[in-house]
Amino acid sequence: MTIFFNDVVNMLDDLNADELAAWIDKGWIKPEKVSESSDVFHATDVARVRLIAECRYQLNLDVDTIDLIIPLLDQVYGLRRELRTLVPDGGYGIVSVRDFPNEELGEYDKELEFEHEIWERL
Repeated sequence: MTIFFNDVVNMLDDLNADELAAWIDKGWIKPEKVSESSDVFHATDVARVRLIAECRYQLNLDVDTIDLIIPLLDQVYGLRRELRTLVPDGGYGIVSVRDFPNEELGEYDKELEFEHEIWERL
């Protein structure tokens, strides 16, 4: 199913075309450009629009705050994707140190020591 700009605007009661265009201009939403005047939205784009709309309209977050949290959410989702490639169950189960090869454990121990040092300084 192809979802166009006006379809997305019509999906949400509070959203208007100018605001969606502003979100695209800010880079919060990156629909596929199919022509000079037409954007196609994928399911992930629509989900992102819904998330931003929820932040904007239900949580009453201002544009500057959303501008801060969008990159952080992108990092979280990126790390979750990466975790799924590293951990067989996608990171939702308990991970044992026995699941890691010995050479990776050495690096893991160094990271834990470093984190522990930082927390002690705080």
